[in-house]
Amino acid sequence: ENVRRAIQMGFDRAAMNYKILNNGSKPATGLVPDGIAGPGDQTFREAEGPTMPEYDAQQAKELFKKGTEEVGENPEIELLTYDDSVSRDLSTFLQSQLEKIGAKIRVKIQPFSQKLKLEEDGKFQLSNQAWIADYDDPMTFLDLFESSSTYNTAIAGGYKNERYDQLINSAKNETDTGKRMDMLLEAEKILVEEDAGVAPWRFYGSAYLVETNITRFVDQPYGGGKDYSLWKLS
Repeated sequence: ENVRRAIQMGFDRAAMNYKILNNGSKPATGLVPDGIAGPGDQTFREAEGPTMPEYDAQQAKELFKKGTEEVGENPEIELLTYDDSVSRDLSTFLQSQLEKIGAKIRVKIQPFSQKLKLEEDGKFQLSNQAWIADYDDPMTFLDLFESSSTYNTAIAGGYKNERYDQLINSAKNETDTGKRMDMLLEAEKILVEEDAGVAPWRFYGSAYLVETNITRFVDQPYGGGKDYSLWKLS
């Protein structure tokens, strides 16, 4: 757990997003990104607040040292990543940052399909991944980490917490929207803040040039796709 916490706070998410990507992505403050529906007139992120710790290299170094002493070794950690140029740059940056806190990181670069296969088979230790919302609800992210989820091995690395499972299962059957949202808010706190089960690093963004004769351009925040419409008539 201390090693996981060290990894969470041991890399500069702002630098990764603003210096390497520079495409409108923002440092993640939790698992569920900005804009996803939450309780009442709030988004989930507004209601939850940050569950990811601030970047703190010194504290991360101390936590990492404590964690490796607890397990009795400091083994090499394999970071699985994609073979495109951006992923290579991000992984090199992450490797450098985590080595500064005492970790031994070996980057394993794989083509997209092979990386997915390794994740499905659970053959990874640390992996650079992304997920885009299928619908406007925090459940589209949170149920991935339920222990019975078909994505649990590939996305969550086999994460399991009985209370988390209980909250997700109950939320799927709860008809009171307020109670349901309270369950999901608690679930993210358990996953990210309490268990350090995942280290969200960016809320995805994109940068575009849009022709002036397009009067409506919408990059959908969930469900995928972009909406181009209402061309000006000459």
